[in-house]
Order: sequence, then structure tokens, then C-alpha cells
Amino acid sequence: MLVRWGFTYKLLRDTYIYKEIISDLYNNAMGEDILTQNIWDIAQAFCNLLSIFDKVTTHFSYVYQPTINDVLVKIVEIVAEMSSYAPSHPLLDCVLSKKSKLLKYFFDAPKLFLISTILDPRYKTRVSNYLQYYYQKLDVPYDVSRIMNDSNNLL
Repeated sequence: MLVRWGFTYKLLRDTYIYKEIISDLYNNAMGEDILTQNIWDIAQAFCNLLSIFDKVTTHFSYVYQPTINDVLVKIVEIVAEMSSYAPSHPLLDCVLSKKSKLLKYFFDAPKLFLISTILDPRYKTRVSNYLQYYYQKLDVPYDVSRIMNDSNNLL
């Protein structure tokens, strides 16, 4: 059965409210403490990770509002959140998997996203800072000045 991450996020978000009741019912039925606070902490951390993607997906779901100029900024926000996970975090494998997927599609920031961000007055002067932060958090060496020169030459 295919379950999308958005439904998983909403299920975890709404279930966490009832964690004591669910834990009591399940643990009593099983006769042992299976749903411990540690399990709920991991579920909450996973829910927090998925909430980042939910916010970005909701932002880009607008129909009558231009959003292409926000793509680069939102990707940087995702990378910033993912880089906050410590090496000992129980979700590190999940975060590393998401990071590799992000690198697959956005290692070279598409020129359309760069140009639209440069043309947005809110971000115009900060695009190179966003890119430097992005590649630094991904721990990938990259020449940001070359990207900016290429994009400015297109304009």
C-alpha cells in the first residue's frame, strides 16, 4: 500500500495529542511497555522533519500567487533544517537520504530558479549568500561566484 509522506505527517501530528491514551491501551493489550516515551520522541522528531516539507508544499500549492521566485529560498530552508540533525540523532539515516535526493535534483541550482530569485526585490541582494549557505550546509565545495556570474550574464 502506497502512503504519501503528507498523510504520514498528519497522522503523526494528530496522534501525538493522544499518546498517553494510545500507549496505555496498546501496552495493556500487549502486556508489556512497547510504546515508551523514547518511541514517542522518535515519532515526534520524524513529525518535525516532515513538517518542513509540509510547510513548503503548502507554500507552493497556491494557484494564483507566483512562487517560482521562492524555490531557491525554500530549498535553503529545508537544507538548514536538515543540517541541524546531530550525527547521533535517530533519524540521521532518513535525513541523509533526503539530502542525497536533494543533491540529485538541486546540486546545480536550475538557472530559472536563480534568475527568478535574482529578479525578486526581496531576495535580489541575498542570492549569493543563500547559495553559499546552501552548499556549505550540504558540505559540498562549489564556486558560487561562477553561478552568479553565469546568471547575471543571462540577464
